Amino acid sequence: MKHTYQIQGMSCKGCLRTVKSALSDVVGVTDVAIDFENQTATIEMEQHIEIEEFENAVQERKAKYHIHPIKPDGIKTRTYPINGMTCNGCRAHVEKTLSQVDGVLDVTVDLEKAEAFIDMKSIIPYETFQEVLKNDGDTYTIYKAGQRHTTEVEKQKPQPKGKGTGTFYCPMHCEGDKTYDQPGDCPVCGMDLVEEVNLTVTSDTQYTCPMHPEIVKDEPGSCPICGMDLVPMEPDLSAEEKTYKKLLKKFWIAVAFTLPIFIIAMSEMLPKNPLYDILELKYWNWIQFALSIPQVLKE
Repeated sequence: MKHTYQIQGMSCKGCLRTVKSALSDVVGVTDVAIDFENQTATIEMEQHIEIEEFENAVQERKAKYHIHPIKPDGIKTRTYPINGMTCNGCRAHVEKTLSQVDGVLDVTVDLEKAEAFIDMKSIIPYETFQEVLKNDGDTYTIYKAGQRHTTEVEKQKPQPKGKGTGTFYCPMHCEGDKTYDQPGDCPVCGMDLVEEVNLTVTSDTQYTCPMHPEIVKDEPGSCPICGMDLVPMEPDLSAEEKTYKKLLKKFWIAVAFTLPIFIIAMSEMLPKNPLYDILELKYWNWIQFALSIPQVLKE
């Protein structure tokens, strides 16, 4: 049994040898002949082998290689990596956009592999597809096979910053609902005052898509890409975050001074306390006293 397939991704004789070796290693294959000029592989096999097995074999060698059935009337099939897709709505949108390119006969997008399989009458430069996606909103990016930029940071519109209310309160509510006009420490418990943030949705609120943060609108509605309902954008909570980091720093400083005190105090429970072999008890008491002072005086 003999079948001929279209091979994509071969650019040199080294590629030819790699693809031939990969296909030859598939169980049941008796012979492989590669036509580099026509980019085809004629595979002789003991019995029919699904094309998926050949695809997996060449993919294991290198991601840029693909194998396709030969299309009738000289139809060409190419596979291109796509960046930026996150849901089936993205997949359908990319298929629709690429299908509108002149010369494209069919487009199938695999969301899991983030790849587009494009049938065309003649080879269309991938830059053409790149330009079409860019004009469509620059949400998705197409690359040559094997050239996906996985580290690319997707472009997003700057998020508007939320504004604090200028009112501060104690997170422990030591004085009930009492508030202050300036930041500082609570006069009762000493904790840092935190700034109130207005979480109410106002007329200035903007809306975004949970799946596509680059979509920003001034009113609620649905995402033009995936159709999901837009949600209010969250305000900036930087005041809360700064307070948290400040308190966390104080916590670790407290641990650094308290842990030695704990070890010294609990060492008395050990028989023949080894610390007393180093210093007498009165000196350890002075050390504990010294370690306690920063705890009392720290801001």
